[in-house]
Amino acid sequence: MFERFPSLHVASVENGAEFLPLLLAGLNRAGFQQPGYFSSDPVEQFKQHVWVAPFWEDDLLEVVRHLGPDHVLFGSDYPHPEGLAEPRQYEKITAELNDPVAERKILWDNTAKLTGLPVGVA
Repeated sequence: MFERFPSLHVASVENGAEFLPLLLAGLNRAGFQQPGYFSSDPVEQFKQHVWVAPFWEDDLLEVVRHLGPDHVLFGSDYPHPEGLAEPRQYEKITAELNDPVAERKILWDNTAKLTGLPVGVA
């Protein structure tokens, strides 16, 4: 799909991020099992075109390890169970990255870029 529509962007929201390790392993395996089927590495295609909003209880360090900080989105779905009553509490979770640039990307910049809002405003 991403080969046919190279400007397509997908945001995975309200799905969490537990699916990432298994999906990326499957894409990696598919790339090896079917050489030439994909024009480029299917894992890299996924990482270039898909953004993921993990649940607050997902392991953010693992999500960033799989996708990099540029494709992780902050989201709050309160009052649903996967949302935080105080969404700014998520800043404590992003602080575990020990990287203020990555924190800002996840909390604001990535969503701003994805939706066409100006970056660096918040």
